[in-house]
Amino acid sequence: DPGVGTKRKSIIIKTRYHYFVGADNGLFSLVAKEEGIERIIEITNERYMLERTGTFDGRDVFAPVAAYILRGVDIEKFGKELDKIEELHLPQPIFTATSISCEILHVDSFGNLITNIPASRFFEWAENREYFSLTVKRKKYKVSLSHSYGEAKTSLFLIKGSSELIEISMNKASAAKKLNVKAGDKLRIEKL
Repeated sequence: DPGVGTKRKSIIIKTRYHYFVGADNGLFSLVAKEEGIERIIEITNERYMLERTGTFDGRDVFAPVAAYILRGVDIEKFGKELDKIEELHLPQPIFTATSISCEILHVDSFGNLITNIPASRFFEWAENREYFSLTVKRKKYKVSLSHSYGEAKTSLFLIKGSSELIEISMNKASAAKKLNVKAGDKLRIEKL
């Protein structure tokens, strides 16, 4: 957490089904889009945290507060209610009838490319197609849509990742190395 030890707030977010405890650094705005927010509490009551070292809020603040929430402590006891949280503005994919212009948000440790394409929106756009054209740095690749790594029909394939975003992957190889790309690079997916 690069903001630890600064003036950024420590917060609790209550959604319909979950509680989230962490830094108000914009990441929770992604939760807000998916689940909606019922309440936001700034964590200020030192009774529910360890002595703050300024270097490890995960241990000193977030973990103890989460434990108290699990034990049934009402979130109002942790501090004051807030009206809003910091926003994280991620680049949005551009959909047309035949293509999607997108960006790589992250390359994981396996070399999978996590794009900014929401899987639910991709599946609506794809209209049950199985194959697509992927353009990366002016090179085109034929890719398949796969529901698991074992069933991939092309060496490069599209798959819904655990973050509900479309990923570009390879089975037992690095898509990032094959395509020579990194986070922030632009891609284009077209219907075949």
